[in-house]
Amino acid sequence: MALQGKNGAAQEDVQAAQIGFESLLKRHLLAFADHGAEFYAGSGNDCRRALDLARVNVSNRPTIRAFEQAHTIAVQAGDAASASELLAAATVRWGATRAFQLSPLARHQLNKREGAAA
Repeated sequence: MALQGKNGAAQEDVQAAQIGFESLLKRHLLAFADHGAEFYAGSGNDCRRALDLARVNVSNRPTIRAFEQAHTIAVQAGDAASASELLAAATVRWGATRAFQLSPLARHQLNKREGAAA
């Protein structure tokens, strides 16, 4: 809607989506934390809420994907401490696996090491 210049309608759609997500999250937080994080990191335009939900998701389901999402949101939110903490936790948990070594998180870990060596 926003791309069509219908900003009022776009805002109404975002508000409706936010109400829907909050309703779902209130009833089924663990099932929808990752989807809520994605929404708030994007159209929901609330990086703090997105990061809170991403952290809930990592605690509940500490998969590489969950860590990737939380790390990306932390970076997007400008929260370097959280991004670093999430990267370290993911590395401890998954660092020895091939899946981690092929993930975007591994590239961040490599960049972090290279920056420290410089």
